[in-house]
Amino acid sequence: MTMLRSPKSLLLLLLFSTFTVAAAPHVSKIESQRGEKWWGIFVSNAPAEPFQQPFSIHTAEYMQDGLLCPMLISSNGRYIWSSKPMQIEFDGKDFTIRSDYEKVSVAKGGKNLREAYLVCCHKNFPPDGTIPSPDLFTRPVYNTRMEFGFNLTQQKLLDYADHILDAGLPAGTILISDGWRSYNGTYDFDKDFFPDPRSMVDRLHEKGFKVMLTITPFSGAFGRSYINGLQQDFFLRKDDGTPLIVETEEGYSTCIHIGHTEEGERLKKRIQEFRDEYGVDGFRFDCRAILPHLAESDQTEAAQFMKGWMELGKGLALCEYLPGLNTPLTHYINCVENDNGAGWESLQPRINDILTAGLTGFPYCHISAHHADTASLFSDPQLMTRTLQLAVMMPIPNVAFAPWRITEPKLLDQVKQALALRKKMAGYIEKLVKESSRTAEPLIRHMEYQFPRNGFADCNDQFMIGNKYLIAPSLNNSPTRTVRLPRGIWFDRAGQRFKGPLVIEVNVSDGKLAWFESATK
Repeated sequence: MTMLRSPKSLLLLLLFSTFTVAAAPHVSKIESQRGEKWWGIFVSNAPAEPFQQPFSIHTAEYMQDGLLCPMLISSNGRYIWSSKPMQIEFDGKDFTIRSDYEKVSVAKGGKNLREAYLVCCHKNFPPDGTIPSPDLFTRPVYNTRMEFGFNLTQQKLLDYADHILDAGLPAGTILISDGWRSYNGTYDFDKDFFPDPRSMVDRLHEKGFKVMLTITPFSGAFGRSYINGLQQDFFLRKDDGTPLIVETEEGYSTCIHIGHTEEGERLKKRIQEFRDEYGVDGFRFDCRAILPHLAESDQTEAAQFMKGWMELGKGLALCEYLPGLNTPLTHYINCVENDNGAGWESLQPRINDILTAGLTGFPYCHISAHHADTASLFSDPQLMTRTLQLAVMMPIPNVAFAPWRITEPKLLDQVKQALALRKKMAGYIEKLVKESSRTAEPLIRHMEYQFPRNGFADCNDQFMIGNKYLIAPSLNNSPTRTVRLPRGIWFDRAGQRFKGPLVIEVNVSDGKLAWFESATK
C-alpha cells in the first residue's frame, strides 16, 4: 500500500462551507524528528496509527459515518493545529501542509504524547465542563437494531427485556433503534405495533431499564404531510430547488430541514413531549443516511441543517449522536459505526478507532458493536464472544445482539464475566467521566499515552481504561493472548501478581477476557 485511499466523503468544511481547490498560498514543510511518531486527524474508519503509510487528506472532509479533527500530535510532545481548513500530505515520514488562510506550524506542547494532547486541546478547544449522564457509561446499552431491525413491536420489546433478565444479564438502557415510528409525517409511535407506549415504557422502568429512542430527520415522501411540508418549505432542497429525496431502509423519504427555526422548534417540542407523554429517558440522533446527500443541497442550507440538528440534544443528559459534528470536546457523545472489514477482521479497526478518538479530543466517543455481516457473526460463537467483550469495554458498553445467541455455556459465561467486570468498574468510570469534563483526558487510552516513552507507540491491540485497567481483547481464535505489562505491579482477574515491565502469554482458550488491574493508587 503506497497511498491511503480517501474514504467516501463529502467535501464540506467544518460547518459545510466551500473551499478553494486551487494552489494554496501558504505551504508548510514539517519534518519529523528522529524516532518521532504521529497520531491525529482521523476519528473513525482510521488507518492504523501512529502513521506509517503515506496519505493525503483535506480537513474539510466530513467522512460518511465518521469524523475528522484538524489536529496532529506526536510522541515527542509536538502538535499541529489549525481551525481553518488545510490540506495535509504525509509521505511516510514528513508532512506538507497547504492552507488558503494561514501558515500552519508545529508547536511544542511538552515531552510526550500525553502532554502534546493536553496542551493542544486546552489551548484550542478546551472542555466545557458539562458532564454527560453516567447511565450511558455505567450500565449496558441494549441496541435493538441487529435483533429486530424494523420488525420490532411493543410485545417483542417487553419480551426482550424479560429475556435479558432471565438470562442473568443486568438491566441497563434499551435503545429502540428502528421500527418504532409511524412514517405518516408525524413523530410518534406506530400505534399498530406500539399500541400503548406509555404502558410499555412504564413496564420497562419497573424492570430496571431506561429507554432511548433513535431520532432521524426523515419523513415519508407521500400524502398530506408531504404536500403541507412542500408548501411550508419544511424539507431540505437540492441546488435546483427540488426537495431532496433520500432512499433509506424505510423507503423513499424527504429530509426535514431542522435548520429552519420553525421546524427545529417543532421537533424540539416533540422530543420534550416524548419525555412528558411517554416517559422516554433519552435519544440517539442519527443522521448518517443524509450525509452523502448534503453535497446535493445548497451549502448554506446544509450548514443550517447540521447546526439545527446538533441543537436537538442541547440540555439532554441522556443522548448521543451518530455521528456528531467534527467538534471535539463538547458534551455530546459521538457514536461511530466502523465499516472496516467483517468477521474477525472487524475487531482490530474498532480498537484503532477508539484509540484515535481519544487522541483527537473525543473522550466519550464509542464504537458501535453493530456488525454488517450478521450471518458470519451468528455462525461463530467465538467471534460473538470476542465482539461483545470488546464492545462492553468501550466507553459506552454497547450490547448489539442478544448474548444468548452464544449457545456454548462457557463462552456465554465469559460474556457475563465481562459485564460483571464492567459493573465493578462503574464507580471508577463515572469518576473518569467527571474528570474528563474538566481535563479532556480520554476514557480509553493508548498505551503510549498512559506510559510514554516505554516502547508502546506501536502497541494497538491493548489499551487502558483510565490509569487503572489494562484491557487486552482477543482479536482471533488463538488459545493464548500476548500481553505487554508496563512498569508497576499488576493483578489479573484471579488475583495473581505480576511485576512489569513484562511480556506474558495469557491462556484465553476458555473464552476469557485478558485484563489486569494496576496496584498503583
